[in-house]
This record gives sequence, C-alpha cells and structure tokens, in this order.
Amino acid sequence: VLASDFTGSVVMNGGMLYVGCNANMSLCTNLTLKPGATLSWEYRRGGLPAQVTLLGNDVATCGRIYYSDDCDQIFPGGIHVPTNGLFHFNRAGRTMTVNGDLTGAGTLTLRGPGRFIFGGTYTMNGALVIDNGIATISGMFPNVTSIVVMAGGVLSGSQAHFPAATVTLAGGTWTSSSTGT
Repeated sequence: VLASDFTGSVVMNGGMLYVGCNANMSLCTNLTLKPGATLSWEYRRGGLPAQVTLLGNDVATCGRIYYSDDCDQIFPGGIHVPTNGLFHFNRAGRTMTVNGDLTGAGTLTLRGPGRFIFGGTYTMNGALVIDNGIATISGMFPNVTSIVVMAGGVLSGSQAHFPAATVTLAGGTWTSSSTGT
C-alpha cells in the first residue's frame, strides 16, 4: 500500500497495481511496469502517475495499462515505451483521451474495443499497433515510423498527423482520404 503523499518512483516486476477511486498516485514521478506487470484503475480524474514506462520483449508478456470501467476516461500522464507495451481499453463505445506525451522508440499496442483519442503532440519515434479498437489521431505524431492496423482495428486520421509513418493495413481500416500500404 502506498500512502497518498508518496513521492518517487515505483518498479513492478509482475502482478497488478490497482488504483482505487480514493487513491492518489499523482506524486509518483514514474511507474515502471516490467513484463507481467499491469496498472489498472477505477474511474477518476487525475491521481495516476506522472509517467508510466512499459517494458517487454513482446505484446503477450510486456508491461501493460488496463482499464475496463464502463465510462469515458482521461489518461493524464505520459507513457514511455522503450521496447514493447500494451494499453488495453476494454470498453466498446467508450473513449480514452490520452493527454500526456508518448515517448520512446518501442512499439505501443492499443487494444480495444474502446476508442483512443490523441489530440496533443507526441514525441514517440517508435511504432503504434491498433488491435481491435479505434485510434483517432487529430494531434501530431511527427516521429512515429510505423502504424499497423490489425483486424478489427480502425485508424482515424490523415497522413499529415503522422507524416513519417508507414501505415500498414493488416485486416483493419484507415478512415482517411489517404491510402495505406
């Protein structure tokens, strides 16, 4: 159990950290989720770490962020992905707005069926994979090199929002006036 005035960093080697509706981790500067570790939380505004680092060799075992409450949500902190990470938003018809920066040269898999909204400027220079969910990109991903849209996935946004990326449709859909490869 972490006190509500806890400051500093936390490294999880496995298991699940569940942040309840009355908990507050906003003073935690970084939460590192190693393979097999998961961050899950209840509906709230704020109270999450300023930065979450996701680590892992593949999407099956990497560090992950998981949210399944039946309501729209805002993820306020940054997400750093130096290798592989998974953000699983398990609510169809609901929206997850990502306000913090995405950084790192790894691959972030966005798993639905919920909708992710990216309206800011993100400095990540790795790859995005959209797996059975929707990613709406109205902000800028100027350095992302690859976006893969898997079966059941939808990418909504124009190439101008991710100019360095090659978009690969692997059974998914891209709703834009541009075409993918």
